[in-house]
Amino acid sequence: ALEHIFMRASTDNDRGGNKSLDKMWRNAGLDNLVMELVDFKAGKEGIQTEKIYKSAKGKTLFKVKESYSLIDGGINVDAEIKANTGCSQLPRIGYQCPLPLSLDKLQWYGAGPWSSYSDRGNSAFLGIHEAKANEMFDNYAKPQENGNRADTRWVKVFNEDDCMMLVNGNGCFNFSLSPYSVKKMMDANHSCELVPDGYYTLFIDAVMAPVGNASCGPQAMGKYQVKDGVYKMN
Repeated sequence: ALEHIFMRASTDNDRGGNKSLDKMWRNAGLDNLVMELVDFKAGKEGIQTEKIYKSAKGKTLFKVKESYSLIDGGINVDAEIKANTGCSQLPRIGYQCPLPLSLDKLQWYGAGPWSSYSDRGNSAFLGIHEAKANEMFDNYAKPQENGNRADTRWVKVFNEDDCMMLVNGNGCFNFSLSPYSVKKMMDANHSCELVPDGYYTLFIDAVMAPVGNASCGPQAMGKYQVKDGVYKMN
């Protein structure tokens, strides 16, 4: 099932600096959102939903309109996400989807072969790349956001039996694949504390926060920062 996600496991840079992004995100409640279904319609053209995501204090932070329709061999998803958090920067705007461990290979058209972020774009190369699922996660001593691939046009997660999930974007997106949930990585202080979920989580993001340098220098430049506003995914 597709679920929205707006929080990431904070990096050392997110936690560092005079103004900790991690503290701001937690104080706003991005790590503990409550979803409410406002409207649901089903018909011949598909399914339309409206959702709101609230903080534990009851403030509406995100409003989402979605439509799901059948296409040849798959499902088309259209989403409009309005972010009104009051945060000066946001971690991400995207979806997460659980996948079985049997889907252990990836191929994608985008930046690669290693990880890339909006403010690290020159470090990767545009093309068709391949990797094994266990190569997508960077095991930092302190668990944190990692493994993002930026500027992606499509990504395929598959196995030798030709079972696969293909995500084809109408425009560029970010993706990553992890054996751990964001919450598990946020709760762990050391990598040895991580216990695999027993499935992979595929993250598909319209926007992903930059890396920056705040643990020993400035935050990322403004042109790379993710702000409150309206985002669309298809």
